[in-house]
Order: sequence, then C-alpha cells, then structure tokens
Amino acid sequence: MKKVQNKPVISSPAISSITEELLGSLKDRPRQIITKRFGLDGNEPKVLGKIGEEFSITRERVRQIEGDSFNKLQAVKKSKVFHGVIDSAVAIVEERGGFCEKKALKKMLKNDVTQDERNQLMLILNSSEKLQFKKGKLSLRGFWFIKKERIDMDVVKIHNYIVKYIKEVKQPLPFEDILHHLEQTQWKEFFIGDGGQKRLQMILLMSRVIGQNILGEWGLRNWKVISQRGAREKAYLVLRKYDEPLHFRKITELINKHWLEKRALPQTVHNELIKDERFVLIGRGIYGLNTWGYPEGTVKDIIISFLEQQNGPIRKEMIVEYVLSKKQVKKTTVMVTLADKTAFQKNQSGRFTVKR
Repeated sequence: MKKVQNKPVISSPAISSITEELLGSLKDRPRQIITKRFGLDGNEPKVLGKIGEEFSITRERVRQIEGDSFNKLQAVKKSKVFHGVIDSAVAIVEERGGFCEKKALKKMLKNDVTQDERNQLMLILNSSEKLQFKKGKLSLRGFWFIKKERIDMDVVKIHNYIVKYIKEVKQPLPFEDILHHLEQTQWKEFFIGDGGQKRLQMILLMSRVIGQNILGEWGLRNWKVISQRGAREKAYLVLRKYDEPLHFRKITELINKHWLEKRALPQTVHNELIKDERFVLIGRGIYGLNTWGYPEGTVKDIIISFLEQQNGPIRKEMIVEYVLSKKQVKKTTVMVTLADKTAFQKNQSGRFTVKR
C-alpha cells in the first residue's frame, strides 16, 4: 500500500493539461457530450435528458455515448502526469480502506480545488482503469473505490445496516460502540484492525442520514441531539460535554464557542433552561442535568426533604453539608433558611426538625 502524501499532489495547470489531453482523444460529438455532462465548459454539469434534447437523441443514447467515451479514455495511452495523479488517488483510497467519498478525495488531491477543477477531476478519475465511481443516493454520498476489489456493494449494505441498528437502539452511540457491534456481525472481517476503523469512519462521514454531535456521538441527523438545532439542545450538549454545573452565561459562552454560525444570547439560553425538565437549577443561575442527581426545588425544599427522611433531629452541620452537596449556594443561604421558624424548629441541643 502506498503512503498518502500530506500535500496536494496536483496543480491547477496539470488538471487543465490532463483535461485537454483526454478530450483531445475523443471525436467531436462525444467530446461535446462529455464536456456538457461534466460541466467542462464552465457551466453546470447537465443531466442526460437535457443533453439528449440539445443533440436530438434519447437520454439512453447519451448514456451509451458517455459509456463508450470512457471505455476509450481508459484504453488510450496517457501521459505520466495523468498516471501520477491516478496513482496518488489510488493510494489515498487504499489508505482509507478501499473507498473514499468523492469530495474528500478531490480535496486530498488538491486542497484548494475549485468547482471547475472538481468537474475536471471527475473526468480524470473516470478515465482510469483502476478506480470506479459509485453514484450517491438519498441516504449515501457518492464514493470512489478500487475497481478490482468491488467493495461498493458491501459499503452500501453496511451503511444501511448501521442506520437500521441506530434506529433500533434509539440513542446516539460512540464510534467505539458501533465498531464493536459490527465486529460481531457477518462483516467482522471488514472491520479488523486500523483499516477497519478507517472504513467505518468513511462510511459514517459519507452518510446523508447519520450525523455526529460535539460529544463525538453518532445518530440520525433528524434527532435534535445530533442536528444540534436550538439553544436548548446546545445547552444540553454543553453540560454533557463539560460534565459539571455551569452558570447560564458560561453555557452561552460555550455554545458560541462550539457553534459559530449563529450567536446565542444569555437570556435566550436561560429561558430554554427554565423550560426543559432535563435541566435543574442548583444555584443562582447555575444549572446541571437532572441525571446527575441534583434535586429540584429551593434550599428550603431540599432541607425539608432531607429532614423528613431522617429518624430524628439533625445537627446543623450535617444539614449544611448535605445542602451544599446538592446545591451550589453559600453556606449563609442555608443558615438563613434554617432560621425560618415557620418551617423548622430547633431543640435544646441545637438539632433541627421540620415544624409540624
């Protein structure tokens, strides 16, 4: 397996030169059709039917001419520059487990690739005998694979299986959990070792229906915890990521750090935290998640609940220690609350109970 180069392997002049070389190998009408089909004239690539209308032929005839053109381009003698680009592309695909999403491959060949150059690279890669392209679907983006290995059908089937598995689990999953599950299936050989991890990474990245949140969890893109739309879901993910209670202003700051497209406002975030039962107020403006075990309610509510669970009067120090473990408030706040004689009573030894 060839080692992938870290820097772009093709220049703009080289892309143009190879494109001219390939088109020069075709007769006039096939050249015009390929030019329009791949947008090599600076225009958007055209569909088969539209090209058929322009040439007064059927879309199937256009498809046949396209296929025949690439059969010829794959067979004709080509320059060293062409073969150098293809060898680099093959190395990139092999390094990623035998397949690579189309835009990712082009970007690795030339990281500042323009749209015109993307169209030209589609022509160049299609003219190779070593690579083959699998067209994208509604659920999966198109990708290149090593032609002789015919890995494309397995990739599609595995992607569909992962989608079904995530739907059954009904919750986002870490990468490692998905990989471990696949290692127990009929495709376990596909996911052995470092190459197996790269294959799974590429499948997940190619998916149109699976997405990743800031916690590195994978799930369906239409799940709120994956799409990460709205201040409420972003606040939830921030608290899970940092795993500690935070003031709503700090939560807002972290939201704006992780999601740059639209700035959140502190008051908006605060309003969302108040509305959602997943969040618990544990101090002045400080929120945690209800799964962390923090009780809801005021300091008075917490003291009453604690005292009612005891067999007898409790020392002040124990009450303060308990409340501070549940709420991020000052010790004086607890002391002031205990001084409420309408709610609590203190015996001669200084121990407290709920007033009946």
